[in-house]
Amino acid sequence: MNLCDTVTVLRRGQVVATTTIQQTTRQKLAELMVGREVCLQLNKSSILPGKLVLSVQELHVADHRGVIAVRNVSFHLRAGEILGIAGVDGNGQRELADAIAQVRSIKRGKIEFVDPLLQKIEKIARIIGYFPEDRQKMGLVLQFNIAENLILKDFQKLPFCRHFLLQSKAIHNNAKSAIQEFDILFNTSFGLTLRAVGEYPQAAATAGVSVQRVRYLAVVLSGCLASLGGAYSSLVEVRYFAEGMSAGKGFIAIAALIFGKWHPIGSAVACLLFGITEALQLRIQALGTNVPYQFLVMLPYAIALLALVSKQNRSTPPAALGVPYFPKS
Repeated sequence: MNLCDTVTVLRRGQVVATTTIQQTTRQKLAELMVGREVCLQLNKSSILPGKLVLSVQELHVADHRGVIAVRNVSFHLRAGEILGIAGVDGNGQRELADAIAQVRSIKRGKIEFVDPLLQKIEKIARIIGYFPEDRQKMGLVLQFNIAENLILKDFQKLPFCRHFLLQSKAIHNNAKSAIQEFDILFNTSFGLTLRAVGEYPQAAATAGVSVQRVRYLAVVLSGCLASLGGAYSSLVEVRYFAEGMSAGKGFIAIAALIFGKWHPIGSAVACLLFGITEALQLRIQALGTNVPYQFLVMLPYAIALLALVSKQNRSTPPAALGVPYFPKS
């Protein structure tokens, strides 16, 4: 408020107000920035610090060049506290975090975890969660797949390594259980954004998400996947192209989506089920049975109808599905 005489507020790429400092307040400027009333004062009850958890004393840490980046830093962290390190990028924050997480050696000083459960380095690595500032360079090996990245800390231990050889089955099973436990397909950043746009686009827009862009992207991606399916059908499955050869497949896709409860894994299982049904009717025809082929061709669609009826009241689509969204200025 002391740096200028006139202020212009932009929101969602548009000018929403231009005023002088004398004619406005911090409260009004905040409301103009976000488009709603803002509470700038939070009334929080005081919390007494818990027992000592971490003690850092006269710490010295060098960066990758060997230059001391952390010099004589000391602090204590107690249970219930959140400690933030503020500073310009490149002034030792990374080196300090690396040293606490036991991924970088220290030159001098002491890092002490008071909890007896964290006295050993192996237990520190398993209990403390560390998110590096550049996860692509420090947290992942981009050339590795998910299963290989998940064992970066434990690849030399049982059951992933036996007699100096990696055990592919154990590595695969570990990745499979991790996907089931953390539901990676349903809780990625893009997945959460897509769900927010489908369930409550207003909240997504408030968080800075471009609702139209995400919806267009989802339509384009689904179209690309559908085109790959059509290409496989004409080039690999039947090896010819005829007009209307994919007729009815869209209905099966919608049925699979509903049967899978609008969940990516559930929909994939439903697609597998319908694919088995499609292959089954072709196999029955090849056996030369007396059943009219029209009934066999109807089999996948009959299964789809049964699936829709069974999930009629238990499969809820996204709340904003098919509802146009118009951003508010």
